[in-house]
Amino acid sequence: MTTLSGAVLGGTGLVAAATVAGTWLVRRRPGQRQSWFAAAAGVLLIIAGLHLLPDAWADAREAEI
Repeated sequence: MTTLSGAVLGGTGLVAAATVAGTWLVRRRPGQRQSWFAAAAGVLLIIAGLHLLPDAWADAREAEI
């Protein structure tokens, strides 16, 4: 049996908590559903940018672009 590291378990717990919080927010104010979806999409774009940009810049330096 494979044991999971604390970081994996913590990340899984964080995703689960965010899912529950998102569900609660949408059910609390159903008229603002599009606003919550837009906010979630914006946060995902920011996270993706912060995660991908440093790698892309490092690869561009290596390729001397």
